[in-house]
Amino acid sequence: MRKPRIFVSSTIYDFKDLRSALKYWLSGIGFEVRMSERNDFGKDSSQNSYQACLDSIRECDYYILFIGSRAGGMYSTNPKITITQMEYRYACKLAEQGIIKRIIIFVRQSIWDIKADRNALKKYIEKEILLDEELQDKREGIETITKQSSTIIKNSELIFNFIEEVSKIDEMRQAIKKGQDYPKRNWINIFNNFEDIVDVLKVELNAPWDIDVKKWNNILIQEISENLARISTSFSDGKIFPAYRLATLARNKLPEQMGKEYHLKYNELALLREFAVCGILQGSLLSIDMITAAINSGVYLEYDSEKGQYVSGNIQRALVEMLRYIKAQKRQKENFGINEINQIINRFGQIPQNENVSLKLNSDDILLFEIYAAHDYQFNIYNSNFPH
Repeated sequence: MRKPRIFVSSTIYDFKDLRSALKYWLSGIGFEVRMSERNDFGKDSSQNSYQACLDSIRECDYYILFIGSRAGGMYSTNPKITITQMEYRYACKLAEQGIIKRIIIFVRQSIWDIKADRNALKKYIEKEILLDEELQDKREGIETITKQSSTIIKNSELIFNFIEEVSKIDEMRQAIKKGQDYPKRNWINIFNNFEDIVDVLKVELNAPWDIDVKKWNNILIQEISENLARISTSFSDGKIFPAYRLATLARNKLPEQMGKEYHLKYNELALLREFAVCGILQGSLLSIDMITAAINSGVYLEYDSEKGQYVSGNIQRALVEMLRYIKAQKRQKENFGINEINQIINRFGQIPQNENVSLKLNSDDILLFEIYAAHDYQFNIYNSNFPH
């Protein structure tokens, strides 16, 4: 099965730990992650490494860019373009063609702050120069001062220019000035830690749930739907309804205390007999493999912060409850088989079709008790308390 693919673009040196954690998290929620430094990076080894990266982007659905304190290797020296910058530009072209679904940009908070401080310093110096004629010849040195590298940021000029490019500042100014459409894909996500990144990606990638939960939801829907179909029947007009309803009229008349007598009319007995003949043994066909596996997987457990441990959530409890009733229904095949069905047919087969005639029964009748038990099991299977 093809998974959605994500290309992660950044310098590797200053994002090494983050890239490793991001690959682990993204893979865990069902994405195929392309990172050039990983052994599983799909590539044509006969190509240049830069071209292999660009070709890999074309095969992806999403592109994530991280900008930090390093500029990275150069793709071109005239003009100055880094390989990360080239990857971004290529991803933008693919996004315009609809190949890349989304471009997600992150800038480290410390780098964003340094850039903002340098811009403020540049504006202040320029203002002072304009006021002092003796400093007019120093104007050319402003760029050198405000884009000077430091121990925190290397190649600051390249990095600051790249941030301005992905922010599309010049395009925004032109759009505002000329009344044109604003540029797309210029949202910058500032981050301090891995949690900041995950919070953004959950929204951008539409992944608020763990992929395992989605997977098990789909599997369980299929198995539960098939199970319900197995313990359903139909009217002559084709309408489908739960088989247990055939026995509901009789079941409602059953006294709560053992040894008590009660009466059933012909139509109530006829429906009860039909359920015994057609409905009970269908329960032996119910499947529990996927329900059992989902329970054992623990995906529906919830963390209780007060207890400091994982506990059963609403879905987990509903699955356990359904499993219990299905197992009970399946076990009935051992106690209610062909012989018991024949007994029911012989016992109630000669009842006159007269609504004025009723048959006296006793609540401690074991044969009928098995039928009522099957009714209750199927009722509970149908009505397991799953949250909406």
